Amino acid sequence: MVSGGESIISVFNILNGYCRDKLEGHSGNILCLKNLKDVVDGEFLTLIASGGADKKIILWNLDRA
Repeated sequence: MVSGGESIISVFNILNGYCRDKLEGHSGNILCLKNLKDVVDGEFLTLIASGGADKKIILWNLDRA
């Protein structure tokens, strides 16, 4: 599970509720998050796209933070 706040995206483990990663890359509020899944070279990837008030779109690989 992921949530966005002021310039930080928090990634939570849904089994225990603990925050496992904090992703920093935006310089303003996170306005939207989209869960994307893909297979690249036979490897399943969990990706998140985030859009922020800083007018950036960032793709995050949650398997590698």
